[in-house]
Amino acid sequence: MTKKILLALHNPRTLSLFNTVCKSRNYEPYSANSMDELLEQAKSDGYSRYVMDLNFGSPGIQDINPAIQLYELVKPRIADGSAKFIGISGEEDAVKLAQKIGVPSNCSSDLGFKEIIDFLRD
Repeated sequence: MTKKILLALHNPRTLSLFNTVCKSRNYEPYSANSMDELLEQAKSDGYSRYVMDLNFGSPGIQDINPAIQLYELVKPRIADGSAKFIGISGEEDAVKLAQKIGVPSNCSSDLGFKEIIDFLRD
């Protein structure tokens, strides 16, 4: 059975890495190009994984509100175990801020194949 993952990433290399690993693990990746598209897609129950830049839509700006919006929207699915969420950023301060307020996050430089595969596991 193919599972779906919703991606919202700025960095083409990171997006390519996620696409490759997801497809190899029987996930169908969907990449949102805007915050509106991301939230529209997230409103469906079809996704079991969510990965986004903490500051999606505002590269280079330390604004984690986009991640907070998506996290709050999918939090019920995370709580019932039907979904997982991770926010990523190259900015360590943004990651620390997100973690401080309870948004699951990690530095993009810390994500490799093993970490992505672990995230995709049920």
